[in-house]
Amino acid sequence: MRKLLDTFGDSLKYVNKRYNKRYGSSARKVPAHMPHMIDRTIISELQSVFPVEFDETSSHRLRSSTDMQYSFSYFYFLMSEPKETNFEDFWKSLDVDGDGYDSTFFFFFFFCSELLH
Repeated sequence: MRKLLDTFGDSLKYVNKRYNKRYGSSARKVPAHMPHMIDRTIISELQSVFPVEFDETSSHRLRSSTDMQYSFSYFYFLMSEPKETNFEDFWKSLDVDGDGYDSTFFFFFFFCSELLH
């Protein structure tokens, strides 16, 4: 009997193994297939934590079972990697237009994202 290739599923398992090793075992689900907003600073941090894996992924001409699956890696990195945030940085993040006041929409967005932690 021949084995069908599932490189996407295998790449999720590959990333999950690396995350289990770094962050501990956890039930991780696949993010929805949709557009995602990616923060360049965060993706750079992610790539610096897993440099060998991302270099290997970049070297592949086609999808591979050993790829760092992009959205899965990104979102679980956001939820798993410890971060230091002080009160001043928190309030600066709410003042997205630089007028000295928080922006209600972004406050709601930030609150919801913190609930996911």
